Amino acid sequence: MTKPQLAGAALAVIAVLIFDTIAALIAKGGGLEYRWFGILEIFLYVAIGFFGARATGTWRGGLGIVVIAAIAEATLGWSISALIGPGAMPAKASPPLIAAAALFAILWNGIFGLVGALMGGRFARNVTPA
Repeated sequence: MTKPQLAGAALAVIAVLIFDTIAALIAKGGGLEYRWFGILEIFLYVAIGFFGARATGTWRGGLGIVVIAAIAEATLGWSISALIGPGAMPAKASPPLIAAAALFAILWNGIFGLVGALMGGRFARNVTPA
């Protein structure tokens, strides 16, 4: 992994963890239902993909950053929101159900991140052909 990818991945992970924490705190305080933050999350992942591609010079580099951020969010971010309150799974949720939900979240965020990465890669100075 290159330095721009490492820096981008670190910033993206920090951004999604801060986002999850703030969203959970607002939802727990009654300001807004937790599910509505999913709309903002779409824009966050488009931005991560876009700026990741710009930083690395390729859409693939941007997508790599998105995947790292999505994995961090589906594990650490989910844990943070569950500890705060609104992100907790039902007590009867089985491990396969939890794994499927995490995988879905990674894929879902990856799709929007890919859109951003393709846009950012298109405008990057050193675009590598797909």
